[in-house]
Amino acid sequence: MLLIKNNDGLYLDGVWVATADEIAATFQSNDLTKPTTLQSSYTNTFHIPDSVAVRKLTQHAEQLDSRSRWPYRTLAATVVAHGETIFRGYAEFDHFSAGWDITLFQDKKNLFDRLDRSLRTLQLDRLDHYWTLEQINLLAESSEGVCYPLIDYGLNRVDTVPNDTIFPAIFVTSLITQMLFEEGYTLVGSLLTDELYKRLIVPFSEQEPTAHDQQWQDDRKARVTWQADTEQVDRGTLGRGHWIDRIQPFNQDNLPEQGFEQGKFHCFNTTTHEYVCPQAMRVRVQGYQGFKALCVNGVVEVVLSVLKNGNSVANARFEAGTGYNLLYLITNNVTLDETIACQAGDRLQINLLAQRQTDLGAWRMTMYNDLDNSWVSFTPDLTLHTGDLWPVARNLPDVSCLSLLKALGFLMSGTWSVNPLRHEVHFVSFSSIVNNTSQAVDWSFRVNTGAEPAWTPRLDPYAQINYLRWKEIDETKNTQVAIRDLGGTQTVNFGDGVLLVDASTLEPDTNLFEVAFAASTDSTNEVPNYGLPPLIKTRSTSGYGDSLTINKQGTTPRLLLASFGAAQPMKTKRLKADGITLEEIVVHLKPCWFGARPIPAITSEPSFILAFSQLQVSRGEQCLIDRYYDGLSRVLRRMRVLDVSVTLYPRDIADLDFERPIRLQRVHIGSLVISDGFYYLNKIADYVDGAPCQVTLIAFT
Repeated sequence: MLLIKNNDGLYLDGVWVATADEIAATFQSNDLTKPTTLQSSYTNTFHIPDSVAVRKLTQHAEQLDSRSRWPYRTLAATVVAHGETIFRGYAEFDHFSAGWDITLFQDKKNLFDRLDRSLRTLQLDRLDHYWTLEQINLLAESSEGVCYPLIDYGLNRVDTVPNDTIFPAIFVTSLITQMLFEEGYTLVGSLLTDELYKRLIVPFSEQEPTAHDQQWQDDRKARVTWQADTEQVDRGTLGRGHWIDRIQPFNQDNLPEQGFEQGKFHCFNTTTHEYVCPQAMRVRVQGYQGFKALCVNGVVEVVLSVLKNGNSVANARFEAGTGYNLLYLITNNVTLDETIACQAGDRLQINLLAQRQTDLGAWRMTMYNDLDNSWVSFTPDLTLHTGDLWPVARNLPDVSCLSLLKALGFLMSGTWSVNPLRHEVHFVSFSSIVNNTSQAVDWSFRVNTGAEPAWTPRLDPYAQINYLRWKEIDETKNTQVAIRDLGGTQTVNFGDGVLLVDASTLEPDTNLFEVAFAASTDSTNEVPNYGLPPLIKTRSTSGYGDSLTINKQGTTPRLLLASFGAAQPMKTKRLKADGITLEEIVVHLKPCWFGARPIPAITSEPSFILAFSQLQVSRGEQCLIDRYYDGLSRVLRRMRVLDVSVTLYPRDIADLDFERPIRLQRVHIGSLVISDGFYYLNKIADYVDGAPCQVTLIAFT
């Protein structure tokens, strides 16, 4: 008989606070009945009595006027039974009444909660680089960090790609490593050597690259106006003098209801009437001036100019000649809309010039100086341009780190295991568990043979046809693929797949999960001696000739596979130093694919693709189901879910390893006789030291 040691009980932040009598723990790693979620172990909500130790530990958090932060934070928690640590995680305070009601969670949940943040929050400054063709060539054969893949964003033509649609991609390995590092963890295990995982990349998929976020722009923008009496003037025929030539005295920036205000940096000085750039950036300057003009003879003009450090760098002009607006009924305006490249400290002002161009002439003008007719706005440009520093994190898709972890679980049929003591994370393939029968744990003598078990010949939520889906987009919806396992009579979206279960008692079909990323179809633009690059359509054209317009739009985030072989030469054009002449140069881009591999990758790369099921057009590539789903397929061939009463000891819980199957042999449980079988340990429910608990086991063949 085991003796209770004096250190048994619940510890919070290393301090003993209570016995563990009321704690019932549920242990699970990857519940197969919940394929769309990541699970972790937890306990029931239990009560610990009020005590001096608890009050001291929580800094008297039980008092309403306490300044303690502990009810709003988690505490490290450990449960010890018979000298064995049976639960390690953290505690959340739920309720106080003569003591605290608390719940314990595995550290894995805490890690997942912290990773439920955008990929854009990752500290990837070390990967930032200048967006130049020289830098692109330097990264052509990289195998980590940043690379530049050959992707058709909608404007490729044969072997030519526009230089402003050559976008970088980030290796998933670098993203996973960084997100875990920021949380104090390291990735270990066989995933690091998986050839598909090493080649996964997240390509650019936004409408256009940006240097900063919206808040950065809001903090630095300004829209200002001024108010004065309307100016009237009549001019005769003598002289060529200016009627108006002045820096516009904009001085009102505190009229938010009318749209005139500044960001918190207050870059516009209402005394000197100038916008001062706080850093190097491009500034979009939009100005407006309303007026009336009449010209009996000669020529008159109104010019609204942007001055940078006192020099005109852009302007908008109005001019009229003899006989214009003689009835003086037409109201005119001059509108300015220019983007100015600036350095830190540059000063931008608006100059208004109204004059007669000719030596002789008769004219008249009215200049309106009010909120509706005289204003200017300064808006820092968020957009990146070729030659700028490319901030990697800023231009990642706005999906969470957790979504990327879940996507890998979907692709590779597995889950994530967390070791809080060693601060390590490793990926657990379901197939590796099923194939690990040599390391199975025998619980034949732990089963309570007198308690009647129950088994179910199905596994929710699985159906006869189980769809494994990428996020749907127009291109994949319009590219249907026949599934070989369905006899070619049914189709799915490009990249999707099916798992079949031969059980007519189940529901006809179900969507098992949807990856947070979309599949990428092939481009229709074939590159000679290469093949068809993947298409991520963020660019399109409309109109012809001088009216040709390039349309930009963002799209659903993608995952692709990158080649580790030689880069593919492509042609592109860029401006020479004179800013006028175009030159054609060669840029080297990394071959990549979603479906069929490009020609250069056939001999140099492993034969796998990112489609769940096999594609009609392939070169013998292995799809995801064939590569990773053998374990789940073995479970689904003959579904048997066994719920059985088991007595487990603290040592069993302390040594619990969900990566090892459970073996039952030569055991008679109630009305069931089990000669020998292996099972996936799905869940241990409500474990209490010294009492039987309910265990869910899933058989596999």
